Amino acid sequence: MDCGCRCADGIHANIRLAEHAPHPVKAFETAYGAQFAEAVAKVTGDVDELRAFDDCLAEHRVRLHTTNPNEFTARRRTKVTKGPGSRAACLAMAFTLIEPARREGGSCFRPRRRITVHASTDDIDRASVAGRPSTSPSVEPPPLTGVAAAPPVSRVKGDAMSIHVPGDRVPAETADMGDTSFTTQAVFGNSSSLMLATRPAGYHSRPHTHDCEQLNWLRDGELWVFVEDRAFHLRAGDFLRVPAGRIHWSWNRTGRPCTLLEVHTPGLQDDPLIKSFAVGLHDPDEVPEFLGSPVNEFLPADSGFDTAPAEAQVS
Repeated sequence: MDCGCRCADGIHANIRLAEHAPHPVKAFETAYGAQFAEAVAKVTGDVDELRAFDDCLAEHRVRLHTTNPNEFTARRRTKVTKGPGSRAACLAMAFTLIEPARREGGSCFRPRRRITVHASTDDIDRASVAGRPSTSPSVEPPPLTGVAAAPPVSRVKGDAMSIHVPGDRVPAETADMGDTSFTTQAVFGNSSSLMLATRPAGYHSRPHTHDCEQLNWLRDGELWVFVEDRAFHLRAGDFLRVPAGRIHWSWNRTGRPCTLLEVHTPGLQDDPLIKSFAVGLHDPDEVPEFLGSPVNEFLPADSGFDTAPAEAQVS
């Protein structure tokens, strides 16, 4: 450590010499004070702060050279490397940073956000379906301060949750629209929900809205879909988008049923139409983070909205 001591002694000597040397600000003031008085005054007015800054840098340099043995050889290195230099060094650096954070409360492993999901005891029977059980252990990250932890998505009794669902395990149930109904299968994830809905012959829904975008694809049959004052005649294979918040309804004017695939974003997992049987596609150890929870809102009879202009376009 003699080299380090001699190095530190030299730095201390330089600092002691600097204390007795004329400060550069004086030389600056002498050279330019007469010609640029206002600019020089701005510098000379902060001389004490400048000196304190210089002293801080000098003391920091001394500390580096006297407390870090690696500094003594830094100037003798000729090979410049990028990154940690080796895989072992990389792992050691990562462990050094992550391990203290884990001990302090797991901040490195917390999810970015967690959304509160309100559920009743009736929701325990809400659908999720059999899938391949996860082989990884279930680890619940520590809760965020001031944010309620979301309960896991409910499941069919005796079945494990999964992101994969066999089609025959998704129940086809009746969605009650008040004065009409249709049969549908429904699944949902974090951001969207999907419905495969069969509308019977003569189906005519009431005008309604929801705070989510709806994408439609007609698998078979024909269906008229109305979006406020516009009418769209969908035939098998057609697509249609209903923007969020728009008043819309549909009418199956043929003598046979039709099947419509509907995707809603954010999902309708909390809508009373499908809430009791919709299937959540989540792994057993996954905490749902829903983008939102909109629901269908039917226009009251006295809303004043007139469906006649749109339906008059039906031919």
